This record gives sequence, structure tokens and C-alpha cells, in this order.
Amino acid sequence: PVVEKPGGVRVDGEQVTVMQMAMNLFPDEETPNLRFCHRLDFATSGVLCMARSKEAATAVYRIFEERTATKRYIAVCYGHILQDHLRIETPIADYPH
Repeated sequence: PVVEKPGGVRVDGEQVTVMQMAMNLFPDEETPNLRFCHRLDFATSGVLCMARSKEAATAVYRIFEERTATKRYIAVCYGHILQDHLRIETPIADYPH
């Protein structure tokens, strides 16, 4: 499964978490077996890959760890953009610590 993580929501912990949201989305799953394949920072929104077994989670985790996963981001822009597509290789904003 893939779940959307809003910014400001923890992946795990004592408050409302992505794991709790996933358990609500997939009530028929054996939730103790659901595992995250990677992490997102607390302030970051995005999608999280989950696996139904330890073996699958380990395999997908390696892909992220080895940085062989291909990631594509879509941005909503305001104004007039001249290019049909572009590549940004610098941080868009500082990460608030």
C-alpha cells in the first residue's frame, strides 16, 4: 500500500500517526504486519510506501537506501512559466529546524 502523509503528522508515536491512518484505510490488513519502507520528516508531506511483510519492506527499504528509486515531483506554480518542464537541482527552501 501507499499512503499520503500530510506535513506535521508523525509516522509513528503517541499522537495521530500515519500508521493509525493506514490502519483505518486498510482495515482488513493484518496491521501488525504493515511496515514502512522509508521515512519522511515530520514537516514533510508526501507518499509513504508500506509493505505487508518484513521481507518486502526490507527489499523496498534497500531501494531507497541505495538511492536507486526514481522520484518525480509535481509543483503547482503561480505566474508564467516559459518551459514545459524543468529540473531543479538546488533546495527550493531551507528546512525549518
